Amino acid sequence: MTLTVPHADGGFATADAQEEKRPERTSGALTVHNVRTRTKEPLVPQRPDHVGVYVCGLTVYDPMHIGHARTAVSFEIVRRWLEERFASVRFVQNVTDVDDKIIARAAELGVSPREHAATWDRNCQDASARLGVRPPDEMPHVTDSIDDIAAFIQGIVDNGFAYATDAGNVYFDVPGYDAHAQEAWPGEGYGRLSRRDYREMAAGTRKQVESDKKHPADFALWKAADADSHPDASWDSPWGRGRPGWHIECSLMSTRSLGDTIDVHGGGQDLIFPHHENEIAQSQAKTGQAPFVRTWMHTGFLNVEGQKMSKSLGNFITLVDMLDELEAAGRDPEVLRFYFAQTHYRSKIDFSRRGLDEAATAVERLNRTRRLLAEAAERTGDDVDGDALLVDAAAALRDRFAASMDDDVHTPGAIAALFDFVRATNKALDTTAAGGAAAAEALAAFEWAGGVLTLFQGPVDAAPELPDFDDLLRQREEARASKDWGEADRIRDQITAAGYVIQDTPQGPRVEKA
Repeated sequence: MTLTVPHADGGFATADAQEEKRPERTSGALTVHNVRTRTKEPLVPQRPDHVGVYVCGLTVYDPMHIGHARTAVSFEIVRRWLEERFASVRFVQNVTDVDDKIIARAAELGVSPREHAATWDRNCQDASARLGVRPPDEMPHVTDSIDDIAAFIQGIVDNGFAYATDAGNVYFDVPGYDAHAQEAWPGEGYGRLSRRDYREMAAGTRKQVESDKKHPADFALWKAADADSHPDASWDSPWGRGRPGWHIECSLMSTRSLGDTIDVHGGGQDLIFPHHENEIAQSQAKTGQAPFVRTWMHTGFLNVEGQKMSKSLGNFITLVDMLDELEAAGRDPEVLRFYFAQTHYRSKIDFSRRGLDEAATAVERLNRTRRLLAEAAERTGDDVDGDALLVDAAAALRDRFAASMDDDVHTPGAIAALFDFVRATNKALDTTAAGGAAAAEALAAFEWAGGVLTLFQGPVDAAPELPDFDDLLRQREEARASKDWGEADRIRDQITAAGYVIQDTPQGPRVEKA
């Protein structure tokens, strides 16, 4: 078992370049719930201060939906925090552009599978960019990797853990691999990740068991083309014309990009079995090394209003439709990203419009504080106590935010730290004449933390246009000066009835939308 995939030396950006891009990089110990061990562990990469991450991407046969978006935002946040904790991070995500679903949908529409996949690949990438998720450092496609995949399969065959059939299929030998793995790497047999015993599973992982398999649990590495196969969805191979099975693509593309052992591998919980279980078996059978992945991370499911999202239930929400809905309501995609970040990445989300409205209110509050801090930073601070409050709030935010994120990327705790900061800074700005350098320091801390959570991607919001309350405010100040409290209250109530509130600050009264 010596046929190995060379490590991708030089695949990481230099530490100097990373440091220049992220001057706020902090130091600390990040712990992550490792699905492989079911325990929370320090994330220790195999190369000091360099992390390789592989996340399974989309099968591009249909629009990206909000469940996909939840996973994309979750791993964008994970990626950003890794970039804070390590000198360099290489983030790889594949695109499955040949698959049973793609072939079937293309046939329904009367187009070629490659044409159909290319259309939805562009659509999904555009939707992801519109959502505010950065592209990966590398995005390999299956159709660009066929020769390498075939060579990878041949390596598994040569190592004795796969077999070709007369029909031109190649299957992975699950019982043979499991017996070897149990002996070579105690505890690393087939089913370790999913906690399943293949001997107790129902026949096969699909409803129909192929007749040329040796064992029902065996799965396809290469699928032979039949007479009806579209020429755009099959390739020549040592076993005849055909195409790769679903699982093998990620084994090849992840190891080709990141080496035989990967620091972090992620995806949705639905991929644990069979996809990731099979990926482990294939990769370790090929390289002879275990574990294939040091840390496994999986995002929770997304339901809609208490039900599983599906077209048959009429609650299927595409990402583009969701973004269009936000835009029509005058809301930024930041609202959806914040909505996802409120829930820990491993927990289930029950999506609701009410929850989205509440997220929009919270985002407005965050952006208001950002605007107030930016305004305060432009003026000269002449209140020592007020400035100290801002500096202390910034330090507390950095410490609490980092502690939460280091605890398995606990975004709910990180968001709680953001709002504690909002309360502290708003109090300082409303009751003191703080500003200048202290406000700038507080703003930097706030934008740093919010940026990790994918917030504040645009410039500071301009203050919303308000009705002209100058005359009423002047009359209220005159009434207060003459101690005519009844008249002052009447003016305040008039402004409140219009949907606004008065904030009395050391810089004078300020009217804001209620």
